Amino acid sequence: HADPKVTERPAHAIYSRAALFGMLQAPYFPYLLLQTLLGASFALAAPFFGLYMLRDLGWTYPQFTAATAVFFVAQMLCAPWWGRMCDRHGSRTVLIASGLLITVPHLLWFGPPHFYYLLWVQALNGAFSSGFGLASGNYFFEQVPAQDRARVVSLQTLVNSVANLVAAGWLGAWLAHHVPPTWAWPTAHLPKPSSLPFIFLCAGLLRLALSLWLLPRLKETPPREPVSSRSISRRFLLAEPLREQ
Repeated sequence: HADPKVTERPAHAIYSRAALFGMLQAPYFPYLLLQTLLGASFALAAPFFGLYMLRDLGWTYPQFTAATAVFFVAQMLCAPWWGRMCDRHGSRTVLIASGLLITVPHLLWFGPPHFYYLLWVQALNGAFSSGFGLASGNYFFEQVPAQDRARVVSLQTLVNSVANLVAAGWLGAWLAHHVPPTWAWPTAHLPKPSSLPFIFLCAGLLRLALSLWLLPRLKETPPREPVSSRSISRRFLLAEPLREQ
């Protein structure tokens, strides 16, 4: 492997006011904002999925393990197809398509609490998240200049951590304690009443609203083969990733 020589760059304060102001004015700022807010909206519900499956639904640990495994298997099966879509049509288009699709599983957790239904929801979650994670990483390297990446990652990690702490440790916990279990449909079919499906619904609706607001604001990147994000979503829903295995 090549070992390039280290080049000295002017020293600057990573957390200076100028660095923060520069990020706010950068063309990739909507992407950073999207990452932070979508991460916080996921953190709103993230601590409660395991609790919901094990405590409220009464799943066994093999069932819980199966739900976790299905998520990762779906990720591995669909990642190559998403990669080809990024190569052919550009990361922005794939990011928009997968960013809208990834909101669906949170909404579906508000549905019937049946084991095989929720396995299907987990499979969708893994399939959509593989596309979003891949396109998001590609878009970051395309849009953020190499000399700014360390500073951007450092600042974004700090902001994301604070946002996740507020969403999960404060807002999510507050909802879990104060939302009446009878608000969560279909509580009549649960082994015990639970307010957690209502939190999943709130997280899904919040993710959907943020995606509709921020995804269109992402900077355009010249696609290799122009195609709409709607077309990519339709091809995915027609099981193209599985048909191309």
